[in-house]
Amino acid sequence: MSKKTSIFHVGPQKSATTWIYQALKHHPDINAPATDTIHFFDINYHKGEAWYEGFFKNDEEKIRFDPTYTYIRSKCAPERISKYNPDAKIVLTARNPVERAFSHYWHEKKKDRFNFKFDELFENYDLFENWIEPGMYAMHYRRFLEFFPKEQIKILFLEQLRDEPEKFFEEICEFTEISKDYTPDILHKKVNAAGRFKSRSQRKIETWSKALPLINLILRTKDKLSSRRIESLEDVSVPVRNNLVDVFYDDVCQLEEITGRDLSKWKIKYET
Repeated sequence: MSKKTSIFHVGPQKSATTWIYQALKHHPDINAPATDTIHFFDINYHKGEAWYEGFFKNDEEKIRFDPTYTYIRSKCAPERISKYNPDAKIVLTARNPVERAFSHYWHEKKKDRFNFKFDELFENYDLFENWIEPGMYAMHYRRFLEFFPKEQIKILFLEQLRDEPEKFFEEICEFTEISKDYTPDILHKKVNAAGRFKSRSQRKIETWSKALPLINLILRTKDKLSSRRIESLEDVSVPVRNNLVDVFYDDVCQLEEITGRDLSKWKIKYET
């Protein structure tokens, strides 16, 4: 296969990445992988381009699209993508970084993958790096700007998707030079939304219950009576939330300069 991937949605997580993947996946001009994360230019680069090519259909007429949302966090990905295709177009999505950070945390926490609390992010750099640094959009933009001209980098905002989904999708089409005549089925739908906590054992039981009606009935009854709750940003102490506003402040100011967008709401302190 000679045609190079030319559209990259680099993330970060919990910023409409799943929505964009689903919206473009069935676009008649797009050749998208069956998975929303290939991880070639960060984790699997050593496997070589032949491995990477296997994720795409052999269709020279369509534009190849790599939706791996972790590329924004990789120090190696910008240069690697540039060497692979210097003409590639880079899409980066942004949302209120404090909200994004918590959403990222809860997305992993609800799967019972760890026992950390969100407040611990200032006590553990691994947590800070995982949940906070992806939301420093201006910093990541500048890293990609070292290898791509600004005309090849597009910053989109989650707020626009919420308020004007048609315009949001139209901007993607214009930037990537694909047809605007297509309307995705999920245009007005919310995808990959936060859910309640489920332990690993509970998820296994739910899988079994699909084949065992009695277990399924018991599980549904227990679920109705369960007091298990969803964590929310409001559960995080105000001092921690305001500390995050301060952490992101300079980067948000720089993003305003880059995009010309008023992001003053992202800089407002939380009230007790």
